[in-house]
Amino acid sequence: MRFREKLDQLAVQGLLDVQSEQVQNAMVNQAEDEWAKLSTKLDQYQQIAAAEVTANQIIFDCSDTEAWMLEKELSLVTYKEPT
Repeated sequence: MRFREKLDQLAVQGLLDVQSEQVQNAMVNQAEDEWAKLSTKLDQYQQIAAAEVTANQIIFDCSDTEAWMLEKELSLVTYKEPT
């Protein structure tokens, strides 16, 4: 192989290496962007789930309070003074 052909081959190989690295960097950047989007969605879903748990706990607490109040009301109705 002549010197000029070898030089051209190395130049082409260098360009291919640079292009390959650019493609890899683009793929990494795209993957990082997708991860950021998914991470944001996950955070949103976790916030929604936490809000639902809180809402359910409030409902549960209210139900307990209402049941307690009803029980007290019933005990007042059925309570008789000792004679």
